[in-house]
Amino acid sequence: MANRFQILCIGYQTKPLTADVPAEFVPKFEPKSGKNPKTSDELQAEWVAEFQQTPYGATMSRCMIIDPAGVAQEFTEGKAVYRPKGFPKDQDVPVVLQVAGWLEKTYGKTVANDLAQQLSGDNTGGLMLLGFNPRGFVKQLGIEAARLGSPAKLGFWFANSDYKDMGNAILPEPYSRSYELELALKACGLYKPGFVPGLDARTDAVMSLRIALFLGLLRNKDGLDEFLAEEPEQPAEPVAATESEPAAQEVAG
Repeated sequence: MANRFQILCIGYQTKPLTADVPAEFVPKFEPKSGKNPKTSDELQAEWVAEFQQTPYGATMSRCMIIDPAGVAQEFTEGKAVYRPKGFPKDQDVPVVLQVAGWLEKTYGKTVANDLAQQLSGDNTGGLMLLGFNPRGFVKQLGIEAARLGSPAKLGFWFANSDYKDMGNAILPEPYSRSYELELALKACGLYKPGFVPGLDARTDAVMSLRIALFLGLLRNKDGLDEFLAEEPEQPAEPVAATESEPAAQEVAG
């Protein structure tokens, strides 16, 4: 039986829904002058690129979910992990519907079905999602699934504000204003060469798990050897101070 409050580490990727955005969707832009001038075509291209990263112009192309209890599932295009009831057998199941269906089958008893149940408190718990941009994940899940005619359970997205961004966790403000995520990961011995959030769903989910364990958000490592076996790059050894280059001293105040 699922825990009352289930913690999941997630990673996901999206891709443009179509190569070209319908012309009726794209607003008209006037050229921008000033210090950073841009033509109307440049502004339109920027708008299209941003639109193709939203639930209205993008589709979930891959997802990885790791349950720290030792259960993990990967979802990819062309390989149906879960097929919704009545879905045509001769059609590929969109990744977002696989994810929504699998979540409901596996953890459905922990979340509310609809708004009325959520408001009444008549549900058994909830999900805590750990990942990079988990807020974007729940929005993509809810809106895209609804757009495809199979709304996801409300407790998985609309009624779920229980998520933690692992990038913000390991690099919180005010440090995030001055430093990059790569530096924080290297300093903590968590860095994996080439790691950039959003490029690979599995890598994101595994890195989220590593950060959660490192920070003590999770403590039980049983059953997670598969994900923890590959050691990330270790932080560089500190350079010994010399007479001409004294070690930095901590400044009080």
